[in-house]
Amino acid sequence: MIWVLYLLASFGLAFGIQNKLPFLHGRYNLLDSLLQCPYCLGFWTGWATWGLSWAIHGKPVLHPVEACWWQYPLAGLIWAFASSVVCYVLYVSIVWLEDSLERK
Repeated sequence: MIWVLYLLASFGLAFGIQNKLPFLHGRYNLLDSLLQCPYCLGFWTGWATWGLSWAIHGKPVLHPVEACWWQYPLAGLIWAFASSVVCYVLYVSIVWLEDSLERK
């Protein structure tokens, strides 16, 4: 179940980068595009949390039991896409909740 914590950490990292670091906005067009897309930013924070899990535990999240060298990058890619989906779903859910609370 530790993978749930890493997915939530990925969302927290994406949320923090997107909303709490105003000095990143307005510098580069590519960076602005990335900061406006929760799916895209979730992909990159997924890579970060996957690498962080490897650094902390000595093995990455979603690691194969007896892995060949090529399976680790593939597991990282799968983790990054899973993170992007979770970040997008949580972001859309929060926006929907904020909109519904403002209407009341």
